Amino acid sequence: MIAFARLIDTRVATLPRGLALRWPGGRAGPDGSAVQLTMRRRQLLADLAQGRIGELADAYVRGD
Repeated sequence: MIAFARLIDTRVATLPRGLALRWPGGRAGPDGSAVQLTMRRRQLLADLAQGRIGELADAYVRGD
């Protein structure tokens, strides 16, 4: 999981706006970012990486 977290951290660092991601057992991005996403399930990271925006929207509605 550490390599995965490093990959996400590298990708987040290239975004034009500050973004912090939190998920069970990991985090990426700088503290105090303008946008902070907390994902309560690791599967949501895969959905984000694969562009499954509908899954992320459903998760948001569910509170995940």
